[in-house]
Amino acid sequence: MMVVAQSSPLPSRNLQPWLIGGTLGLLFLFALRALLLPDPTSSLFFRAQRLETQGRLEMALRHYALLVELHPESSYAPTALQHEGDILTSLAQHARRGEDAKYYSQAVASYMRLAETYISSPLAGDALLSAGELASNNLHDTKTAKQAYNTLLERFPNNMDYVSEATLRLGRLALTEGDAKKAQTLLQNVLQHYTNYPDRCAEAQYNLGVTYETLFKNKPWAKNAYLATCTHYPQSVWASTARERLGMLFYHENAPIMRRVQIEVTPLPDEGIANGSLFAALRPLLAARKLEVSDISLRGWSLEPFFAGFAPDDPARIVQAPFDGFDNAVANAGLRYTKFNEKDDTAALQALQSELDAARPPVIFNGRWALAVGYDTARNEVLIQNHGAQFDTMPKKDFALSWKQPSPFGGSHTMLAFYMPGERATFAKPQPAAISAERIAPQPTPVVGGKPSVPTVSATPEVPNLSTPTFIYSLKPLTANAAHRRTLRRAVALMRRPQEGDALLNLEALAALSQELTRVAITPQSSSVAANLASPIPQPETGTSRSETPGTDNPDPNATPSTARASATVAPTPTTPAAQAPPTQAPPLDAADRTRALLVWFKAPLQQWIKTRRDAAAYLDAAANALRDPVLKLAADNFRKSINELQNAAAALPAANDLSTDGKVLHENARRRLEVASRHVDAARTYESRAVDEMSEVAR
Repeated sequence: MMVVAQSSPLPSRNLQPWLIGGTLGLLFLFALRALLLPDPTSSLFFRAQRLETQGRLEMALRHYALLVELHPESSYAPTALQHEGDILTSLAQHARRGEDAKYYSQAVASYMRLAETYISSPLAGDALLSAGELASNNLHDTKTAKQAYNTLLERFPNNMDYVSEATLRLGRLALTEGDAKKAQTLLQNVLQHYTNYPDRCAEAQYNLGVTYETLFKNKPWAKNAYLATCTHYPQSVWASTARERLGMLFYHENAPIMRRVQIEVTPLPDEGIANGSLFAALRPLLAARKLEVSDISLRGWSLEPFFAGFAPDDPARIVQAPFDGFDNAVANAGLRYTKFNEKDDTAALQALQSELDAARPPVIFNGRWALAVGYDTARNEVLIQNHGAQFDTMPKKDFALSWKQPSPFGGSHTMLAFYMPGERATFAKPQPAAISAERIAPQPTPVVGGKPSVPTVSATPEVPNLSTPTFIYSLKPLTANAAHRRTLRRAVALMRRPQEGDALLNLEALAALSQELTRVAITPQSSSVAANLASPIPQPETGTSRSETPGTDNPDPNATPSTARASATVAPTPTTPAAQAPPTQAPPLDAADRTRALLVWFKAPLQQWIKTRRDAAAYLDAAANALRDPVLKLAADNFRKSINELQNAAAALPAANDLSTDGKVLHENARRRLEVASRHVDAARTYESRAVDEMSEVAR
């Protein structure tokens, strides 16, 4: 019997399952690695979000930009671009004058890049709307705005929300550019096809009326459009404005032009600023721009609390600030002003009316400073806002008579016109006719029932309420945060200014005063040694640091330990002219006589210094609350500690009649007390230096 031998399996068949299993294992490990290792784009994005939340906007911008540049394919890239645009918009709103346009342009570029690079992103549509809004409203770049809105219409033809908003905005742009036909077509398109958006229809209906009134010059059409706004959208903000326009049209045709113009001012509590002063009139003016400020904040904005000095040649002199505190307060608030005087009552009243028509409430002087907030031509009255919530209505004749009084600026009929950068500084010519469309209608109007085309005049048109049209203006708001940061930047520069004329200022003054006290305390009776001591007057633009206060032991148990002193001479700010270089050596010193001269500074000049620093501390507390920044609280505390040290220095000084027996040689006890006083003054300088550093940190 023949046995057939079975052959063994081929090696390849044994390896096949092993190869499959190994391959699957490697794939599993790679997948596991991808799951376990963090996504670099996500970590970069979340780090940028943390920085943005912490308020470190510049660093957040860099992280978002880095993510987009290095990982444009990431799902986080569109959101990063959106955050870029939002941050840049915020920076523009809080930027200094002249820098906002740069940030707005960058924001528009970020939004447009998002929309063009990530077309399918759900953020693309909103990005186009944001780009168009910034381009038209803030940059006055109608070309870019129209490009953004037209792109939105092309990409999202079935999105009614986007299409209706873009169409309305294009109609508004056409109205602004004076293209009557295009504005009519676009605004009627909104009314015909997007009735599910009543707010947009109300705006379109009103703007259609403005188009007929100002571009077509067709008053019957305009009346129908305004009536439709009041009838179909009675609860909208556009209805009330349409009623005012109707009133102006009817009055223009049937009666002399009458109107009541009033600036909306928030009532303020009376905080004690001298009634009738310029600062008292400034508070309601700022309140009209949604900026409610206290007496404390206005004093801080004046920068007067950050100016104090010591005149080495005349220590008894109180060093006065060379600037006008009111001018500084206005500038730090973000405003400018111009003074005008008119020769006669008629011209003055026309100029006043013109300014109020242009929504620029002026401050007038009629025996005291007050804010003019409106007028009523039907009643021949002028509306005056005084301190607190007091509101006065004066007959025009009585007002004109009181306005003739000469003001502190000189001349009669004095008026201060306040305006933001970019607004007109000159008076508008009086417009006895209707107020222009640009003033009353920042935007357009709707039509009737979805079929507007060319409106017709009904045989019996609805008659509106023909009471005197009232125009209540809300002014463009100012922000307290921007005002505080402007003040802090300028206060830091002022505190670091070394001198003004022959007087030393702030940190430099305290350093020189401390050095002088030490100098007279340690001066031997040999005038040759005294002559080698450094002059207390600094040499501008010198970088060497002063020596520390001599002596580490305190002979007086109540004395403050010596504080290490940084360089007391600070380079002058660019706006301060360099002072002439003083002599490098002091003349031979009569210690007793010089001490008597220095003691006088610790009377009235010291009290003035303490008053300024108390005001500075109070202002910094108010700014800390407004900015929600505890660092300013530390700065306020350091100013108060400086006050305490200066008071301790004054208490440690010897009496003038206890200095010496012969009138020239100081008693040993007097020398010790002078050294203690010197250390207290130096400690005050250290505290003020810390306060300045903390203010600088917040102002950046």
